Amino acid sequence: MMAGGRPGGQAQRLLLAAAMASVIGLMWLLERIGVPESLLTPVLLSLPLVLFLLVGLGARTMSLATFDAADRSLPAAVATLALPVVVLALVVLAGNAPALRWGAVAGLVLHAVLAPFLHDIAAPTPAGTLAGRFGAPARFAAVVVLVPVTFIALALMLQDAAVVLAQSLALGYPATLRLLLVLAAVVAMVGGLRAVAATLAVQGGLVAGFAGLLAATLAAAWWHAFVESVRSGADTVMPFAGAVAPLLAWLAGGPAEEGMLVPFLVAMLGVAALPLVTGLSAALPGRGLAGRVSLRAAVVLAALVLIVDAAVVYLPGALLEGSWLLRQMSAVAHLATMLAGVAALGFLLGLILSRDVYRVNAPRASTARKTVIARLAVLAALGAAAAAVPLAGNVAPAVAVNLVLGVSAGALLPALLFALLPGGRGWAAALAILGGAAIVASTELPALAPALIAGTPALAWPAARLGEAAPLWAAAWAVLVMTLGLALSRWRGGTAGQALASS
Repeated sequence: MMAGGRPGGQAQRLLLAAAMASVIGLMWLLERIGVPESLLTPVLLSLPLVLFLLVGLGARTMSLATFDAADRSLPAAVATLALPVVVLALVVLAGNAPALRWGAVAGLVLHAVLAPFLHDIAAPTPAGTLAGRFGAPARFAAVVVLVPVTFIALALMLQDAAVVLAQSLALGYPATLRLLLVLAAVVAMVGGLRAVAATLAVQGGLVAGFAGLLAATLAAAWWHAFVESVRSGADTVMPFAGAVAPLLAWLAGGPAEEGMLVPFLVAMLGVAALPLVTGLSAALPGRGLAGRVSLRAAVVLAALVLIVDAAVVYLPGALLEGSWLLRQMSAVAHLATMLAGVAALGFLLGLILSRDVYRVNAPRASTARKTVIARLAVLAALGAAAAAVPLAGNVAPAVAVNLVLGVSAGALLPALLFALLPGGRGWAAALAILGGAAIVASTELPALAPALIAGTPALAWPAARLGEAAPLWAAAWAVLVMTLGLALSRWRGGTAGQALASS
């Protein structure tokens, strides 16, 4: 559709996809005719940066409702690509483990079940959702838990993106760090959630392009094997039927490589309750659409995981390393994922500071003042993360992901589930969130603060005893406390009703 000579939203997305495919194809053609890689690599690596900036600036807004929640009119196509990129950023940061990858897919499926119910009560932040259901104590507990874990993940993600860009473009690390900080801050401050979601979708398109390139390479390799088998008179069915067995063995052995089933459960439950996933689905224009979009996002992520796993199993390492386009597109996909994660987590952290901290203390502030505070909070969150990057060098990325997923599984998910039930008390929600987060954090203390553990042997006891099962213990604690609060609430309600009837 055309309106006033400008292409509509669907046409714009198609034009953008065609432009990205054309640029990648042109890079391949120039590389084949002998143009030096030193000239082509900066152009290809600049693609996610340029698209990030153009799309983010194109979604600028001055409306507070649009800035915070995309005015509850986020396009389904944008959310379908944005949701998997959010979880993929954490998976890549943690080392791209098979258990986490498939746990992310399972988490999106679980979120598809919960999204229609959470959509009616969801706010742009999980603390706001819980505050609307349980009051100020739940908001306070969620803020206390979310701010540090999100901040750690944001700093490590910003560091990872800067390292990838510095290595690929041969730039200085401080310069790339400042460049990424400026890009993320400009996009998140100018357009809010709508801009962040649009940039997530565009970066998801780059990741999908890399997956499509891998799929085409796989198809060509299998076709070559089929042709060779026909020429040699061997079994011609093998390349199509027998080729499935190694992949199934790889997928079946994936979670086992991580030690036990516990990490898989942590990923499955944790990703389903990731704060930004809930915020994005809440910005969709309908509760039924929120569930369908989450399910589509799970299908998209599953397809990406299958293609990447198949490439690892079947494509020789020499081909993956020897192909300039595959090698550079892998770097582009990594950079795009990390850049999207920085914008998403930076915006989320700024939103928590402006919505759940500032507005609690200044509920009667004007809309204009709230808008300014929201933008400044995003800038403060990203700037603080950049300043903390040197301090994050001793923290393993997997620790940040374990914190986010573990806190989500052990504290936020039970609270969100109980928010769907009538009754309950604010103090119960606060104790459940704080206690669950403390159980998870205690197991990560040796990685976060080894000197603290060495100086205080008593702190090492919970880490050694709880281990990988800490999120499950935290979830059990949260469910127990929330159940007691719900039972007490209903008992007091029943007692008050009987007293009223007797009077």
